[in-house]
Amino acid sequence: MKVLFQKLFKQKETGTETKSVQKKSKAASRKGVLAAAETELKKLPASFKTIRDVKLTHPDAASEDLQADYVVLSPYGIFIIKISQQEGVIRGMDDQHTWVIDEKGQIANPFLEMNQHIESLKHFIDSPDYRDYFISIVSFMNESIFETAPEFRKIVSNQLIVRDAELLEYIQRKIFVARFQYSTPLLDEKTMDSIYESLIYQNTKSSKVK
Repeated sequence: MKVLFQKLFKQKETGTETKSVQKKSKAASRKGVLAAAETELKKLPASFKTIRDVKLTHPDAASEDLQADYVVLSPYGIFIIKISQQEGVIRGMDDQHTWVIDEKGQIANPFLEMNQHIESLKHFIDSPDYRDYFISIVSFMNESIFETAPEFRKIVSNQLIVRDAELLEYIQRKIFVARFQYSTPLLDEKTMDSIYESLIYQNTKSSKVK
């Protein structure tokens, strides 16, 4: 009986250790993915302002706060970026609450959460067309295949899905198109500074990339 108890205890202990190692490995992987994204975002013009791990107040006061992986402030829009570690064949449409990965796994439609991010940030924009100021980008792992709504890959859309290696390119292309789309920048330097300082102030744990 004593030997059996020791074996059971050892199995439980080993299982706990395995879970701990897996958790640490996942955290390390996540850290690496974010670091790679950050390296790319640092290549943006110096006038852009990038904030990482931005905590936002949920539009519904009864709900928990939200967190955006990155918010990038530019003269031609505010980019809200979600870095996903998911990889595979991604299937999903704009009006679907759940997307499918490789026909087995499921994830929540990332744009639904990002719409809440926009609602949390809209008070910075003094315009009834505030949604035109925000671009939501979800970045998946490089081997991903997208079988989603076609507009998610079109640069004219304000909801984009990209692979990790495409993140910087899509931001640059989006800015290029916006310069022709708008006669003047959407955000001047003073407004960008004000939004940046406000986000830093309300989110002291955020890391400044620039």
